[in-house]
Amino acid sequence: MRMLYAIVFSVCLLLAPLSAASAQPADCGSRALKNWKAAIDSGQAARVAGLYATGSSRDKVLFLPTASPYLVTNRKGIVGYFEGFLETEPKVTFTECETILLPGHGALFAGFYYFTKTKDCPDGRLLARFSFLIRRDGIIAHHHSSVLPVEKPCQTPPP
Repeated sequence: MRMLYAIVFSVCLLLAPLSAASAQPADCGSRALKNWKAAIDSGQAARVAGLYATGSSRDKVLFLPTASPYLVTNRKGIVGYFEGFLETEPKVTFTECETILLPGHGALFAGFYYFTKTKDCPDGRLLARFSFLIRRDGIIAHHHSSVLPVEKPCQTPPP
């Protein structure tokens, strides 16, 4: 009987709507995302790249960086990207995050963050959206980041 109560209670917790008091922190409370932020803020490309899968045939990684038109699939490419991106010593701040747990595998995180002191936006904030697939061992297997679209991306120029 206790087992039945435990199961019913667990299901109720899973189905209960989130209240403002239980809302997730901007970094989803994820140790992996906190480590990623700390690595970005450190300015060390190798430290950031060390959080990602290697890109070997048994350790796949997919990375679509914020300021690059390329799909990066190996550690060398990740280091190269971050060496350039971190030149201006940007800092990152998570503003919103949601999580989908993948039992036995890890979690998918998606949301919004911004960078300060970037090449494209040296005196302001570069607003971006992200998704991370983080394996249960804390390694980033997928990361997509793109500049947040403006409200009206297609505007007719004045005559």
